Amino acid sequence: MHAATNPPSPAAQRLERLQQFLLADPGNEPLRADIFQLALQLGQAELAQAQVTHELARNPLDINWRHREAALTMQRHDYGDAVRQLAALALEAEGNPYIRCDLGRALFRQGEFELALAQLQPLVEQHLAQVPGAMALWLRCQQQLGQLDLLLNQFVTSAAATPLPAEAYGVAALIAVDAERVAEARTWGHHALALAPRQREALVALGTLALADQDGAAARRHLETCLELHPQDGRAWSALGMTRLFDAELEPALAALQLAVQYMPSHIGSWHALGWCQLSLGDAASAKATFSHALEMDHNFGESHGALALTLAMLGDREPASQHLERALRLDAGSLAALYAKAVLSGEGRDPKAFRVLARRLLGKQQTLTGAPLADAVLSRLPT
Repeated sequence: MHAATNPPSPAAQRLERLQQFLLADPGNEPLRADIFQLALQLGQAELAQAQVTHELARNPLDINWRHREAALTMQRHDYGDAVRQLAALALEAEGNPYIRCDLGRALFRQGEFELALAQLQPLVEQHLAQVPGAMALWLRCQQQLGQLDLLLNQFVTSAAATPLPAEAYGVAALIAVDAERVAEARTWGHHALALAPRQREALVALGTLALADQDGAAARRHLETCLELHPQDGRAWSALGMTRLFDAELEPALAALQLAVQYMPSHIGSWHALGWCQLSLGDAASAKATFSHALEMDHNFGESHGALALTLAMLGDREPASQHLERALRLDAGSLAALYAKAVLSGEGRDPKAFRVLARRLLGKQQTLTGAPLADAVLSRLPT
């Protein structure tokens, strides 16, 4: 018996029809443009390149086809060449908002956030955010530069001046989560899903808020929907891992958090969640490696020193544990992990009843959106 095969998607079926039409009318340039766009969307780079090659052979100076060529270069992840192509086009077509937006996108992918922002800022100020992706990309640039409140205030202004796409509302919602502007995050996330029911960032934002509300069912629903569409979304895996950790599903939590750090290796919070999960499973050796990695990412983050101090204390390595504890408390006197490590080293953490009282007191110091309920779940399951 042959395995069933999935039928072609509507977009693939339309692309096949357009190619048939092109056989009868090979000089139809708008038809080739439609084929290019669908081929790009479906990841058929060779077919897209064939349309570019054909049209540029006819007119090497055609700015629209050179723009399409740059878009194809960017899809191949050759961002350096894409920047060169788009910068040349931007000089020729001064003020073209679509070329300017794509140049900003290529610069963003190279990590040149300030240069990308310089391309996008005029589009936002002139309320040209209806250019596909411009506002969402501007928000991401500002996020990378740490201007959370500034960018969210600008987003409020832009949203009042012109209709914005679902992606912009979704990205703004997720950034509002990071800025702990919870009411706006919730409003924008729901608005994004009203415009596009499976918008990626909105699903992650609302899933994270549901986790903070200790609504595990809603958190899973949003995050699992996101991961069905975007299985490499590290932020979604991180929040799903924390949801599972909160629900004491330790092995599934471990699997999710391992994927989170694989797809989002620079997110120190996911490394910490992974380390706490490993501690919850009684694997202090793996937790030591995880927290050591987090410490390499930022030597001045008190929670990393505190978590490593705790792990070393649980492994019986008292001298290095004390050294990291001292550094942790110097960097952050309210570090939850450091205060827990101090309790373990003093012996208070060995008495389960006394430790539960201590943990409740320490949890009051957590100021992050999801930190307190997550830490509560983790600390209550750690060996004492």
